[in-house]
Amino acid sequence: MIYTALFIMLAVTAVLIIFLKTRKTPEGTKESKKTQEIERTEESEGVKDPREYAERYRKTVESQRYIIHALGGMNGTDNYINSIDPLRLIYAEGYRLFEADVSFTSDGRLVLAHSGQNNVWSQSDWKDRLGQDYPFDDASDGDTTETDKHLCDYDTFMNFKIQRKYKATSFKELVSFMAEHTDMFVMIDGGERSYEDTKTFYSAVLNETREVVSELSAESTVDEENKMLDDVLSRMVVGGQTIEMLNAVKEVYDFPLINFYYNSDEKREGELCKPIDFIHYCDANGVSSFSVAKEVYDQQTAEALEKSTLMSFVFTVNDPAEEARIKAYGADIIGTDYLWDEPE
Repeated sequence: MIYTALFIMLAVTAVLIIFLKTRKTPEGTKESKKTQEIERTEESEGVKDPREYAERYRKTVESQRYIIHALGGMNGTDNYINSIDPLRLIYAEGYRLFEADVSFTSDGRLVLAHSGQNNVWSQSDWKDRLGQDYPFDDASDGDTTETDKHLCDYDTFMNFKIQRKYKATSFKELVSFMAEHTDMFVMIDGGERSYEDTKTFYSAVLNETREVVSELSAESTVDEENKMLDDVLSRMVVGGQTIEMLNAVKEVYDFPLINFYYNSDEKREGELCKPIDFIHYCDANGVSSFSVAKEVYDQQTAEALEKSTLMSFVFTVNDPAEEARIKAYGADIIGTDYLWDEPE
């Protein structure tokens, strides 16, 4: 009896071991299914690793000599073009860092055009940058009400030849180009805006980007579409000129690449009075780079700002001697219209 009982116990143990070895792999367990479901959910939502884009951004900055201002100047004379025509040409030359002016038309669509504070198109914007006749009786430079920003509608704008030569370009066309060229970064310059206007602006940036990606991904899976959306948005360098602008940007979308404009002393906010205060704010708020006008970036300011890990962009430099001086101060990248076309 003892041997019989022992035999039965051994047999049961053997069966149990075989069962455990032959049951479904962990992928088929309830816990594993839950994990897989979480992973699929994260993938479908296009979750990105901000560190990946920060590293790609830094490596691109290190590999480039210039950031191309307003998508590139032409012929040594034409600037503030903001057209896909020079963008295509300069990208083909190997440049991967661009800056673009983006603003609203009168019917609320985004186009590539320079604007003044809170999206006003000044007489200079019309005549010198768009290269069009100023169509308003009031010739004052931006002296408008909130509802009269001296804009035109989208269809009118898209029929322009910028400076009588170049294709007028919508923001959506820029997004489409970025989606097709995944190694480029674009700094979005929306000008100086209020908190609410900044939220409206970047909400439109988000929505129009989503619309373009949806069109391009018509035959793709939801996961692929979301990945493309995140990829394009994560290669936009966004931000602004004031703390409230940065706060507004962050409320719209978790952009990984934030740029803060270092203004002149009289325009800089009190809490950012000293360069060290500006650096501390950037470090505490996820800012990865700053841009600054060449007139503000003197040697003393440069020495203070370049002690940080922030990447620095100095605009707009078109003289090789001035470029050499500013690079000697420690600037990472020169913003230029024309130097991209100069021989090394």
